[in-house]
Amino acid sequence: MPVICSDYPHAEGMARPLDDYRAAMKPVEGEAERLLYEGNIAWLMGAGAS
Repeated sequence: MPVICSDYPHAEGMARPLDDYRAAMKPVEGEAERLLYEGNIAWLMGAGAS
């Protein structure tokens, strides 16, 4: 099961987890954003980042 946060409170249980996560961190744009939100899960699922 993919999760966004690793500690309490778990943002994936909130109404807008990605919006909450983006608001809590420094701005991430372009390729870095794609790798953060797509690349990590692809790597974890064994698909590799494309």
